[in-house]
Amino acid sequence: MHQTVKRLQQSYPLVFEHRSPIIRAIDRDGTTLYRVIIGPYLEADIAASYCTLMQQGGEVCFPTEFDRVDLRVDLEAKTKEE
Repeated sequence: MHQTVKRLQQSYPLVFEHRSPIIRAIDRDGTTLYRVIIGPYLEADIAASYCTLMQQGGEVCFPTEFDRVDLRVDLEAKTKEE
């Protein structure tokens, strides 16, 4: 899991800048996915722009509302067992 986060941080440094991701493992149909939560962002447009950037790089990403005020970016990264 840490290799995936490291890869994402290296590939998208602006998205992760000054933010520590929250990582949650999710089991979906026998496959472990890791949800990487990054944020908050002050503007919805910023989160949407970062998601667009990561989607262009092949990541699954969507901006979501977080705690009714802040915005975050959710990434789901499929990884191999480490």
